[in-house]
Amino acid sequence: ALRFKLTLPQKSQLTRSRHEPEWLSHAIKVNAALLGAVTLVATIFPGKLPITSLLSEVVICCMGAVFGVIGCSLMYISLSALGSNFRGTSGTYSDHELVVSGPYRFIRHPYYLATALIVFGLSLLLGSISIAFFGTFLLVTLAMRSRAEDRELREKFGEVYEKSERSTGSYLPRFRSPPIEND
Repeated sequence: ALRFKLTLPQKSQLTRSRHEPEWLSHAIKVNAALLGAVTLVATIFPGKLPITSLLSEVVICCMGAVFGVIGCSLMYISLSALGSNFRGTSGTYSDHELVVSGPYRFIRHPYYLATALIVFGLSLLLGSISIAFFGTFLLVTLAMRSRAEDRELREKFGEVYEKSERSTGSYLPRFRSPPIEND
């Protein structure tokens, strides 16, 4: 059984990555709040999907639910694998460990993939262009954050992280073998 324990550090311990622009964290927070508000409004006042067939609507809603469930499951598994390394910022800490187990064996940013699946699922499930729009903006800002995280982890863990980068994809698993290295 997977267990998830979220330990929040003291405010003084939170450090933003040197590689992430200050505005990016604010943009992510504002956009996530807007996405949440739009999702709430779309749930309370559902719009009609621009599809003529009831069967098509059911299929699209079911697909949205499946993407959402997969996304939520991946998010839970990712956070469980991160353990105390998850702190809500993209910086590293003195006690930070490189996680290469769970979904991190296959991709470096499964949490962001989970977010994309949830956003896509919600936009299908609720038939909301607004959720798709704000969700896309959120994903773009998270992609920017992931690049900053990669640089920060490369600096902290050096060759160990570079090896992980060569064998894993950023958001999707690599379907080819990494190049053979001559030592």
